[in-house]
Amino acid sequence: MVAVIKQALGRDKTVDAPVLNRLGLQVGRTVAATARVRMRRWPIPRELDSPLTGLRTDGYALLPRLLTPATVSEVADVAQRINERDDVPHFTEQLGGNRLEGTWRQDVPEDERKVLDQFWLHPTVTALLSAAERLRVEPGAGRCTIQRLVQCEGEPDREAEVHSDTFHPTHKLWLYLSDVTEDDGPLVYYPGSQHLSPRQLRGVYGASVSGSRASRAIGDKEIAARKLEPKVFTCPRGTAVIANTFGYHGRIQGQPPGDRLVLHVELRPHPFRRPRSLGVDTSSAAPADA
Repeated sequence: MVAVIKQALGRDKTVDAPVLNRLGLQVGRTVAATARVRMRRWPIPRELDSPLTGLRTDGYALLPRLLTPATVSEVADVAQRINERDDVPHFTEQLGGNRLEGTWRQDVPEDERKVLDQFWLHPTVTALLSAAERLRVEPGAGRCTIQRLVQCEGEPDREAEVHSDTFHPTHKLWLYLSDVTEDDGPLVYYPGSQHLSPRQLRGVYGASVSGSRASRAIGDKEIAARKLEPKVFTCPRGTAVIANTFGYHGRIQGQPPGDRLVLHVELRPHPFRRPRSLGVDTSSAAPADA
């Protein structure tokens, strides 16, 4: 029982406790974690009033001109070169037929990292993420990565299925370094879906009693019952998008040779033992004994 309690108050997406889930444990975790985040007040910087209002109302916000076109070009050139360098550690994920190529900020050589840090350490990025999570986010905190998504032949992209990442509010931020069309597998988000609703909690309950341990897949019936409409993020390069990925989201299945390059930040603080601040992330794809 002690182990179950620790798991229930932990980060795991679901708890391996069939009886307690039938009694509503996962629903309770979802409601409690959401309330825990909302209890913490955080001042909204005046210059971020519009995007943060959008984020809290719709679950996403756009920053179309965060960096100048010249800076975006410089950042894109460096990110592309780093992605192609054999002497830099990378990670690769096969997402159905599609391929995600990634590089951690920590693995980028210092000179090139300074260029990319024009986004990752940008004061607006830091302030936006801090206000979104309602805690202090240090410059360089979160999972900072270069990500290249390549559309390939074969099985559909696993991320094309609409889903909710986990049982509590979390945030991801993308800076698109290439123009994004539907062929490139753009983000799709359902505005307002991050707000708790009875129909949503019924879905949470159903997934928990089914024994699923993954991100919760969202069916068409649930979307229709909540009268949600999708927002597809086709956009020009240089656009930054932040989204609460507790809300319903996924990717449009693209077409080869679709290809998009982004700088990415993911934040997922502990849902119950929320820290006062998040420090710089030091994740690496390099072997431990390197």
